[in-house]
Amino acid sequence: MTGSVKRTGDEVARLNDKRRPARTLGVLATLSLIFGILGMGEIFEDTLRVARNSVFPADASGQVVLIDIGERDQTELGSWPWKRSVQAELIDRLSQAGAKHIALDLSYDFRTEPKEDQAFADALKRSGKVILPVRVRQGDGGGVQVTHMPIDLIGRHATIGTISVRYNYQMAVWRTALALPAKDRIYPTYAALLTDTPADAKQWFPIDYRYRMNSFPRLAASDIISGRANLDIVKDKSVIVGITGATIGDQYNIPGRGRYGGVFTHLYASETLLDGMPVDFGWIPALLAALLIVSATLRLQRSTYQTLYLTGSGVLLLVIPAMSERLHIFIDITPALFLLISTGSVLAWRRYRAGGLVNAATGLPNLAALKARSSSSDRALIVARVLNYAQLAATLNATHERALVEQVVSRLGVGSSKTPIYQGDEGIFAWLAEPGIAVGHHVEALHALFRSPARIGGTAYDIAISFGVEIGSGRSIGNRLGSALVAADEAASEGLKWKYHDPSVSRTRTGACRCSPSSTRRSTAAKCGSPTSRNWSWRPAGSAAPRRWRAGPTRKRARSARTSSFLRRNSMAGSTA
Repeated sequence: MTGSVKRTGDEVARLNDKRRPARTLGVLATLSLIFGILGMGEIFEDTLRVARNSVFPADASGQVVLIDIGERDQTELGSWPWKRSVQAELIDRLSQAGAKHIALDLSYDFRTEPKEDQAFADALKRSGKVILPVRVRQGDGGGVQVTHMPIDLIGRHATIGTISVRYNYQMAVWRTALALPAKDRIYPTYAALLTDTPADAKQWFPIDYRYRMNSFPRLAASDIISGRANLDIVKDKSVIVGITGATIGDQYNIPGRGRYGGVFTHLYASETLLDGMPVDFGWIPALLAALLIVSATLRLQRSTYQTLYLTGSGVLLLVIPAMSERLHIFIDITPALFLLISTGSVLAWRRYRAGGLVNAATGLPNLAALKARSSSSDRALIVARVLNYAQLAATLNATHERALVEQVVSRLGVGSSKTPIYQGDEGIFAWLAEPGIAVGHHVEALHALFRSPARIGGTAYDIAISFGVEIGSGRSIGNRLGSALVAADEAASEGLKWKYHDPSVSRTRTGACRCSPSSTRRSTAAKCGSPTSRNWSWRPAGSAAPRRWRAGPTRKRARSARTSSFLRRNSMAGSTA
């Protein structure tokens, strides 16, 4: 249990370490990159896009007309496949009605009766507007290359386009190409042919599924063949004929709609191109933006600001794609969301681990965190007490009081930016000096910084401060902190800038060094504990040592090696305020 507390204290002590945000950002960035590269957010990304499509739907342009073959058509004309002479009649009627393109999402890579095949070939020749399919890939993943072409008798009179699509685990097609290669040729997709878009085998685009399904103009094949349909809607329009009946097959998952005929995939892809070629930025730009936000967030000290940054950024990530997709700009956001959520989780876990060890108002580790951390006997413990903190706090609101603390901490951190500063109640601040630092000169410099008033809310406030130093010992941090506090209080009461406390020089191991006022008046060069000082004394702190020792020119007291070394390094000890 003790080890766990110490580890928790050490963790809080590192909160102000400037290297810690960089390490955290590096780990989270690496995890987010892996998340994006492996496509681990595909399910959530698809769900978000379906939600956006339902919130911001749109109507189709009406430039592509669907001729569907469903259950009702089978009831009237017989089960599928129909005779090719019947299909030839459908082609003739659509051609006569002035259709611009007639794409058949049907298979013609097998022969039937010669008479039927010839009748269909003649209809294609008369029309000159028909597009027939070729399958160029099949199988799992990337698939294998195949070439399922229409038979030569039929195919010679038509334009050949590919109907091959890449679908995911849900049998949904979210992206398609403008063209696909097969052997030595490049075959445009149906979407490119129906919209007269130049074919580029290297260009893929996302399909926009926000169009309402009932906004696509539709006609039943049986109505056209029987002469009941009004064919004015196909004049100068592209037409695609496909199976929509569930009992016939060729079913795909249309995102946000359900299972429908595969012809709807080509229909939505065509409508997407009619609105302009989409711009697909993928997931990297959003992730880079999230990295910048997280980098700034990790450097904030207050948890409230961190929460606001992360929450606001998450909301923006959800809203921006909804706006951009209306302009045909597509952005994947799940890796960026993963980064923001991971960052929030890490910060929340740290706050949980540091429960009771952080000042809730300022976010600084408190004195309990200092006591919980592992001891550093080789480092001096410095305490700063703002003597008029209570008076200042009484005139300030909560926001201005936090600003006061921030200014105090910023000044105390000068020269030791890597050292965490711990905040106690009533204006107490403590920290462990960096190894090798000249404590006396350092504290003198810090005291000088507080000669300038702090400006808070446009008002200047003078800050009265004193310092106490415990030079390092094998005692617990809590005991050392008490000694430093005693030294700071005595420095304030005696009008000194700072005092140090070394318990090793007295029998009770609790003593405080102070400069004799007479020596200070007599010579400004006199230093506390310096050989040039003619009068110096050791006074026990507390009732544990009732005796008082004094030493003058004819009487010297042995000092510990640690104290002598400290005094030699810090000749400015105990200067008068």
